[in-house]
Amino acid sequence: MIKYRKMMIGEGLGTFLITFAGCGAIMIDALGAGGIGHLGVSLVFGLSYAMAILVLADFCRCHFNPALSIGFAVFGKVPVDQSAAAVGAQIIGAFVAIGLLYAILGDAVALGTSFPVAEIAQVIDGNPVLMAMACETVIAAILMFVALSVARQGRLSGATASLGIGATVAILTLVAGPLDGAPMNPARSLAPAVMAGIHDGLWIYLLMPVIGGLIGGGIRVLVDKVTKPE
Repeated sequence: MIKYRKMMIGEGLGTFLITFAGCGAIMIDALGAGGIGHLGVSLVFGLSYAMAILVLADFCRCHFNPALSIGFAVFGKVPVDQSAAAVGAQIIGAFVAIGLLYAILGDAVALGTSFPVAEIAQVIDGNPVLMAMACETVIAAILMFVALSVARQGRLSGATASLGIGATVAILTLVAGPLDGAPMNPARSLAPAVMAGIHDGLWIYLLMPVIGGLIGGGIRVLVDKVTKPE
């Protein structure tokens, strides 16, 4: 029997849902079939995350994001081996979602792969890679700060976590999406990039969310220490 089997199923299903809905919205919008728009894509990512937390809280800790699972482990909220198992399940869930999208919609817009946006960087006379690195770090830090704030024993569950995480993902995607795609989730970034055969800049979306998550978690821990009653 696989250790953490129930948890892995939950993490895989949640990541599947978020990746399928979010990347699917990107692809459908690009194909002109739904008129979803950037606001709609942002809401899809946020609402799918919120729904996954509500539906799957009995199965897992509802991280659905390797950056969050790693952060919770580093800050002692989740056992390291459980975090590693969750990350593996999340990656599998994302790949299954992208595989299904490919079967349904083909390879439209590189299956929802995120890229640094050169056009906006040129407007502000900046470097698109550095801009993407900064964006992913900042938004992942915010997401981890929120996650640690609403989690209980390393678990995201209940209406507070669902609303807090869902709204945070939607807002951050709405704001940072035009700059770098704002995936803030290494599993959701890895699957479409690998299946579309696009590796340029992938390291940004794998590494920076983890670094950002550690920064955001560190800030949350510091805030707790500073505000702790004497």
